[in-house]
Amino acid sequence: MGMLLSGLPGCQTAGTQSSAPAVDESASTETVESSVDSISEPPEPASQKVEEEEEPVNNDWEFATPESRGADNAYFEAIHRKIANSQMLAVVTVKDGVVIDEFYQDGYDENSVFGVHSVTKSVMGSLIGIAIEQGTLAGVDTGLSTFFPQIADSDDARKQEITLEHLLTHTSGIGWPASEFNALVNSENWVEYTLELPMAAQPGTSFVYTTAGSHMLSAVLEQATGIPTRDYAEEYLFGPIGIESAQWDQDPQGVTDGGNGLHLSVRDMARFGQLFLDEGNWRGQQIVPQSWVEVSTREHAAGEPDKGTYGYQWWIRSFGKDGAYSGYYALGYAGQFVFVVPELNLVTAITSKSVWSDYTGQVCFNEIVAAFA
Repeated sequence: MGMLLSGLPGCQTAGTQSSAPAVDESASTETVESSVDSISEPPEPASQKVEEEEEPVNNDWEFATPESRGADNAYFEAIHRKIANSQMLAVVTVKDGVVIDEFYQDGYDENSVFGVHSVTKSVMGSLIGIAIEQGTLAGVDTGLSTFFPQIADSDDARKQEITLEHLLTHTSGIGWPASEFNALVNSENWVEYTLELPMAAQPGTSFVYTTAGSHMLSAVLEQATGIPTRDYAEEYLFGPIGIESAQWDQDPQGVTDGGNGLHLSVRDMARFGQLFLDEGNWRGQQIVPQSWVEVSTREHAAGEPDKGTYGYQWWIRSFGKDGAYSGYYALGYAGQFVFVVPELNLVTAITSKSVWSDYTGQVCFNEIVAAFA
């Protein structure tokens, strides 16, 4: 039987509060000379002299019941029974910024860490947005050749036209057959392998889902920052929003796997979704630029008919009966999802071991949407 957690106020996430800045306790002293002609001003109260300590951000989740957010508790219990007989392993639903429902199959809990596969891409895209905001990267129109000048030696001039935006939208034009993923990860040098792939189309003209392109975004970021992508993520994304479960694989040269290699708990997957639902703001701190959230989650490429259109490393589609609610989602191999529906203030994160089931993550999420429709 699955482990069922719904609205448990005692539950805590793995996230911890950031430590407050230390206050210098060494008091500076001033010698005040008294004379008949000068009278010293009374000292300022100590409260005015010492700067107020910055309040640490509380990254713990709050918990409530589905009923407290307008849904029927029994409705979610019925969903749990279906999940128990599916390939899904864990499901967390957040409404109005509060965890209202959780389900874990036997052997898993809120601390379990899952390979999220191509959900990695959506995280990678957010890091590119942060780096552009910081000025570390010039913008999405920056050419890939800026970081890999060997592209200039290519026999195909189209390769010199590839930009970061083409990589973000899977429209680089690089030839990428379905079997290419295994060839990539079995190669001795993933970056060189990708740069040597032949061109199949003019950049910007054709959508071909290309994991190698997302990995190149990580290689670009590491060149621009001088540190591994996973370290950059820890400092500017994971740490600030309380993600502590993150483990991130790397290629043979040590480049963080930008297209597939991230591992997270399902609650931390939901954190990332909530960050985007709140337009990049996490409890008063702007982590991802609001403008980047907006541009990332609107259509830039045709995508695929069964999945939706494509933004910057996010899939875009409608959910609920007759597609009543617009949203977007991160999608990983074997049924890893982070669904976001802004109109309902709703986020659901799902991990699975397979999609070979009558009750899939997509079906489950549409039923969750129906609870609030």
